Formats: sequence, structure tokens, C-alpha cells
Amino acid sequence: MRSSTAGSKAAAYSTQDISVVIPAHDRDHLLARAIESALSQTLKPREVIIADDLGLESTRELVESHPEASMVRYLDTSGGPRIGPGMSRNAGASASDGAFIAFLDDDDQWHPHYLAEVRSQFEKGVGVVVTWMQKELGGVRYPGGHIEVDVDFRTFRQYWGRGVTGSNTVVARASFLESGGYDEELWAMEDWDFFRRVLATGVDYRIVADELVIQDANGSDHLSSKSLRAAKAAELFLQKYRHVMTRQDLRRIRGHIHSMKRSRETPPPLRVVHLLAQLRYFEANDWRVSTIGRLRGEKPPLYK
Repeated sequence: MRSSTAGSKAAAYSTQDISVVIPAHDRDHLLARAIESALSQTLKPREVIIADDLGLESTRELVESHPEASMVRYLDTSGGPRIGPGMSRNAGASASDGAFIAFLDDDDQWHPHYLAEVRSQFEKGVGVVVTWMQKELGGVRYPGGHIEVDVDFRTFRQYWGRGVTGSNTVVARASFLESGGYDEELWAMEDWDFFRRVLATGVDYRIVADELVIQDANGSDHLSSKSLRAAKAAELFLQKYRHVMTRQDLRRIRGHIHSMKRSRETPPPLRVVHLLAQLRYFEANDWRVSTIGRLRGEKPPLYK
């Protein structure tokens, strides 16, 4: 576990209160597991807020009938101009009472001592904590996203897409507010964008080099799964940061965009076009790592 050299702003809050925000999107069977994961922590959270961007009655009933309903709160975030993880996380954070905000996607889980470890890091005066992860596919767990322990926010390539998600990031409320929260225009890559902007405020951070978060890699209905909408979000991300990207960064993200455009929504002839574009932009090492990952049953490193 390492700390940053990116700044020295300390969180000016007590470390007693951590609010958990879980964005929900019509996955009640997985949501129930995520809620239990949050409530089963050795360090109990102050509250668990379910931000439902579809406003489903079944999700409301699941939350309101929970045995620990006094700690679990349902928040209907439907009816707004956007539907997506950034909007739900911002709404949940705004409705929360804790000095710290822990985000957890509705299909992921935490190890029982996750919040206790995170709090121990905030006691050192940092503004954001990110932990390493595992991925679970077909009942088997593999190493997941491992963000570099010496991230330098001034160097874009070091962290633009490695190991930061909406399930392994906890932020002090003051840092969340100063950063402006999640960019609601980004349907995908919003977590990478958020982390970059939090670090740019000058806060200290900690990377916990323990796999304390379990990402569900089963199925194809993840918010970060291949889709034309995800590709559009990646294009917006590229426009936002291209001025600080290296040529290598630009090649990789363009290859990433074409990969997402090879979704089920795309006619087969166009999928071939996007595959050829991937071959143009991706480097040999990217394909090597991706192929090895697929042979092991993992998703490529450029996806959730």
C-alpha cells in the first residue's frame, strides 16, 4: 500500500461515518447481494443508499422490506435528463449524510473488512482511497484491476484505464464536492474521469494493494459492456482529454472505441470494419495480454 505525492490536502472530517451509495439498474438479484456485502462489513457503514435510475417498484420493495431497513434507503433517481452510473452516484452522494462516500456497483461485492481498511487509510488524512480488485467469472476468481501504487496524476497514461471502478473508490465528502462529482455525460469511463479530477484537486490518496473488491464479470449487461452508447461515451472521454494524451494513449483509446462498436447492435459487415480498425490501433502487447486473458476465461483488461 502506497501514498501519493500529488498534494497535501487533508480530509477535515471524522472517520466515523461512511455512507455507501449503490446505483441500481434493474438487477435486483445482484443488488440484494451487494446490499448484504455492504451491511456485512466488520466496520458498519452509517447508511446504504440505493439510487435507482429506473424507479422500479420491485427494487423499492426489495430495499424497503430489507431486515435492516433502518440502514438501507431507497432513492428514486428516474425522471431526470440522464440515466447512468454517474447520475445515480451523484444523486446518492448528495442524499448521503456520511463524511465519506463509498461507491459500490450493484453487481459487485466487498470483502468483509473493506470499509475497515479504507477507514484506517482516511485516518492518515487522505482524500480518496482506491483498492485492488478480483474478478469473478463462472464461480472462479482471478486477479482484477491493479492500479499502480505510485500513480502520478500529472501523467495521464499511468492511470487512465487501470483499476479504478465504481466499486473500489471511497472519497471524502469535501473532495467529492471539490471535484464536482461524476460527469453525468459519460455513460462509460466515468470512473476514470472522476478519479483524475479528484486527484487534480491536490488531495493525498492511498492505493491499497489488497484485493478487497470482487467484480462480477459474468453476463453482458454491465454498464461498461460493449455497446454503441458506451462507444459514444468513450468518444466524449477522448475529446475531453486528448490534449493531455500521448500518441500511444490515443491509439489505445481509439482501438477501445472500435472494440465497443463491434457490439451486438452493429450490423455484421460493420463489425468487420471495426475489427480492422482495432488491428490498426491496438499494439501487439495489447493483443497478447487480451488473448492470454481470454484463454484464462477473463475479460480483456480494457473492459470492466
